[in-house]
Amino acid sequence: MKTFRLLLSKGVIAACGMFLLFTGSALADSLSFVGGGTATGTFDLDTNTDTVTSIDISVTPQSNGSFGSRTYTYPDSGDSDAAVLTDANGDEVISIDEAFDGTSSGLGNPGTDELDIVIACDGVADCLTDATPGTSFAIATSETCPPPGSGLCIASQEALGVPESLLGRGFEPGYVTVSDPDGVLAFALATTPIGTVWDGSGGGGTNTTAPEPSALLMLTSGLVGLGLLKRKIAVAS
Repeated sequence: MKTFRLLLSKGVIAACGMFLLFTGSALADSLSFVGGGTATGTFDLDTNTDTVTSIDISVTPQSNGSFGSRTYTYPDSGDSDAAVLTDANGDEVISIDEAFDGTSSGLGNPGTDELDIVIACDGVADCLTDATPGTSFAIATSETCPPPGSGLCIASQEALGVPESLLGRGFEPGYVTVSDPDGVLAFALATTPIGTVWDGSGGGGTNTTAPEPSALLMLTSGLVGLGLLKRKIAVAS
């Protein structure tokens, strides 16, 4: 009995250790840019007014040196501006312009850098206002632009020196996940979705339900721990 208790304790410790390891890595999720570099962070949205209340997204350099490290922050003492825009195809765009050299900034003003996250709404107006905690939205990474003059056509990307510069790096496919920590919905950049996923594939999003990462991790960790326990009991006997 004493041997069994010892082995059980070791199995539980192993399972808990793996759970903590995986959940720690999940908390550090990020999106990748085409050509290198990542973006990590969140934005908050007041769904009653469909306005951005805060943005805190950090990006890392591209290996060729065209893009550096920086953090897009809103509000930021007048050096940044943010808005929720709507593409001609109905997708919503979280857009932030920031003057990292300290000059006056504003959406579309010269000398500012811009970060745009296009949400795949599939033609549903103001789809982010339908967000609920524990769900996800796909990021649109292959926008089909309408004919010139038909409306905005914005890509999910970071662009430098807008509007004069055409230097930009687009996002790889990814998601924003939704939480509700303080009454205002918070959206986090993520490579893996949670809950019901709006992916722009028809009817204003699918009803696809992605397993909660925590549930998967707990199940995996428990099975691994039980496997180790069973093997050690067999050896001990």
